[in-house]
This record gives sequence, structure tokens and C-alpha cells, in this order.
Amino acid sequence: MNDLEKIEDGLLLMDKLFGEGSSTVAYCGRNDAIVKTALETLPANPKHILVLGSGPYELWTIAGHRQVVDGNATILGIDRSDQITSINQQIKDGGEVKLSSVYSIIGNPVFGQEKHPKTSKQLLDESEVSGVAVDGEQIRVDKINRDRVQIASPSDAADFVSSQEDGSFSFIFSGNLENNMLFQPGYSRERGVTFHRDIARLLEEKGIYAYTTNEVFFNDTNPASARNVREILQEAGLDILYKATQYTHVLQKNGQVAVTENCGIISAKSNEYGSLPHYERAINTVKQRLDSYKDSFQYIENEGTLKELQEAIASGQTNVAMVKVAPDKYHWFNIQGGYREVIPKLAKIGEGFYPDLF
Repeated sequence: MNDLEKIEDGLLLMDKLFGEGSSTVAYCGRNDAIVKTALETLPANPKHILVLGSGPYELWTIAGHRQVVDGNATILGIDRSDQITSINQQIKDGGEVKLSSVYSIIGNPVFGQEKHPKTSKQLLDESEVSGVAVDGEQIRVDKINRDRVQIASPSDAADFVSSQEDGSFSFIFSGNLENNMLFQPGYSRERGVTFHRDIARLLEEKGIYAYTTNEVFFNDTNPASARNVREILQEAGLDILYKATQYTHVLQKNGQVAVTENCGIISAKSNEYGSLPHYERAINTVKQRLDSYKDSFQYIENEGTLKELQEAIASGQTNVAMVKVAPDKYHWFNIQGGYREVIPKLAKIGEGFYPDLF
């Protein structure tokens, strides 16, 4: 069996890893590029922010973004884990926590164990996050960041959003929460639609919901699947404004080879945005980054409806990025070939495929 075959087998490990709640790529700054992009999409600085499945990092880094600082926003964080909630309360009260305490719960991150082109500090610097410092032993958070944050009691995210008032938040972020929800007992397509309808209901006018998921779910075209991201969001009354791949690389875990990959989605209530603000800039960024990999693969650039994008995926193309450019019109970038063919090939490029499109 060659290395590529091993990687393709490793794709089958992804569901098992999520099902076990194992975090293979959790580190400070990982999600702040999409947070920055989402905040720049808002027509005004946010006043009230909700972070679902907050984990030990996002509450504090989100609090350090310029738009949050300038808008003097309040941030409410919730996680179903008693241990994560306790760690966040420790940071809130004392301003720091040992990373060893974090790793014992979410697993040791990729950094320091696998080659990666960026450190947490570089990611935070690029996102222009203030008030958060990470070294090899601790995460430290300034008081001004901590004062913006309130920590809710541990709760299931779906139960929590169902109990909140309409129009309560201008920005909602859930990171990788939705992947974990897919493996909760009893999770179904209907529950997914209900969850996203509650998200839409909680958003203020022109509010934004952003989260990260995996390409395997975004490229699912089964209309009955609980993983069909595009159709579930659409049925729940949410438009995708922007979707893009963040990274794809190979991870050795417990003696097995797995491919880890990620994409970010920025959405809003249907028809509130005719297009992604500054969509031309987003398209140009995607093209420049993908062109840097043109010696390794060729992408397909096209425009059409969301239905036409889904038809292209179903016919054997893997989506890399899509941008809403007009009502019911998207500009997208696909790669010829199915997901299980394309993702391992991207992962074989150098130390990994890192376009950082968002």
C-alpha cells in the first residue's frame, strides 16, 4: 500500500475522530481569520456576540478584534463541558491558565508535533487580535478582554439557542461545534434545520453567523443527509455569503494516517445581503492564493446558482471556495474530482495545502 492509499484510508478515520470528541488541530488563533472576515462583513461594529461551543480560546481572541474593541461589544460564551466552562471561568477571574490543563481536555494541538507554516502568535498577529498572549506554557488574557466576556452555565448549544430572545445578537460564532453535534445521539436533518432556524431568529438585522466545518460535509449532496450544509442552511432561512477552505494536511495519530481539513462558512438571514460586501476583493484573494498552487492542481472557476453549484459537485467536482455575488448567484472555485480523490492530493502538496482563503 502506498502513502496516498494510506491517506485515502485515513479519510475514513475523520468520522471516528469527531465521534470520540478528539481535537486534532485545536490551537489559539486557529479560527480568527474567519472571525475577522465575518466581522468585516457586518455593516457596523457588533454590540452583542454569542460564542457557541466556545472552547478555551475563542472567547478571549474574539474579544481582542478591533471591531469588537471599537464597538465595546459584550460577549456571551457557552460550552456544554463543565471542564471547559471551569477553565474559561479561571481565565475570566485570573487572566491566565496553564496550557497543560487545556490539553488534558481537548488534546494536544498540532503545533510542536507536526510541521505547520504558522505559529499561534503569527496567527494572532495576522488577525490583529489584542490582549491575548500565548507561550509554550500558558495563555494570558488582558483584563479589558476579560471584562467583555460573560460565561454561561454549561448547556447544550441547541437547547440554549432555543431559549434566547429574537434579535439578541449581531454576531454568532460556533467554531467546530456543528461537527461535534453531528455525532450526538438522535441528531437528524430535522434537528439541524431547527437549530439553524433558531440561529437565524437570534440574529439582528444583517447579523452574521459564522462557523467552521469539513469539506466532506460541505460536499455532501444527499438531500436527506444531516450533513448537507448547503440545503440545511437554505431550508433554515440562512444564505451562505462566503465559504472557503482553510487547510488540508496529513496528521499521524495513534499510529494511523489521517487527513485533517477545514472550511469556514459565513452566513446571514436570507435576502438581507444581495452579495458579500467587497466580493470582488474576496474573489481576487482566492484566485491569487489558488494560483500559487497551479503547478500542483488546476481549479475550475464558474458562476451560477446554488443549485448549479450543487449539480457541479454531484457531477464530480470538489468545492474550494464560493462567494455570493448577487441574489441567487455565486462565484465558485472547484477542483475536478471527487472529495476523496481531491483532498488527499491537496494534502500531499509540500507540507500541506494551506491557502488560508478566509
